[in-house]
Amino acid sequence: MSRFPLFIVGPPRSGTTLLRLMLNAHSGIAIPDETSIFSWIYQWGNIPRIFRGKPSRNHQLVASLGREVMEAFDSLPWLDRPRKPRNVVEWLFSSYAKQRQKKYWGEKTPAHVMYIRQIKHMFPKCSIIYMLRDPRAIIASYLRYSLSRERKIADFWMCDTIEAAVAQYAKYSAPAVGNESLINIVKYEALVNEPRETLEMLCALLGFPFERGMLEYNRFAEKNLVESISKRNGHLPDWKRGAEESINKNFSSRWQNELSHADLLYIN
Repeated sequence: MSRFPLFIVGPPRSGTTLLRLMLNAHSGIAIPDETSIFSWIYQWGNIPRIFRGKPSRNHQLVASLGREVMEAFDSLPWLDRPRKPRNVVEWLFSSYAKQRQKKYWGEKTPAHVMYIRQIKHMFPKCSIIYMLRDPRAIIASYLRYSLSRERKIADFWMCDTIEAAVAQYAKYSAPAVGNESLINIVKYEALVNEPRETLEMLCALLGFPFERGMLEYNRFAEKNLVESISKRNGHLPDWKRGAEESINKNFSSRWQNELSHADLLYIN
């Protein structure tokens, strides 16, 4: 029995994009680029929004799910239109999957780690995958791209100081503490060092067969990363270009040459 829908969460730079692209390369699974849909649904805290307006006014949903899906929702007769958040999410993502002739759907937004309980309440039988990566690697990544000319306000995870980077990591890792029973952990280091074995175990957990094409995710990565979310002016910025490359074991140890002794003491 499959355990879908699937939600991928974790601190920014923990490997959520890599896992999403791998799973999206499966013939039966469709996972769009980041939607931030739960940040939109629960924008007023724990009270979900009432859907009276048009989701197509949300530019990120249009970019990630596609204008065709969003406009199809808007065109539904008023009495047939889903209103409860769960039904709206199911309709939008199921339509996205059907458009790609796939059976199952998933969602990937790192910041949805803040909504673990809400997601599980909305979809009790879902699987929430939490990407766990060495915090030193994540913090080094927050600092690595801070001077990039492609940096924008939307790149909230980029930090200028070690203090800010540690605080950022703490903010997006703390929600998993105490919610271990609601999540399944996938370690980034295992994913890049033993990709096939890690994916086979994950597939067995989720209840669907492993496909070798998942290891060749980079062949189709560029077309599955969309403008205004992952792309900038038609190309991938420095921090996303690894998605087009084959799995590189060096990614897991890159931080060792980037953090000073003082940085490591502060992180510890």
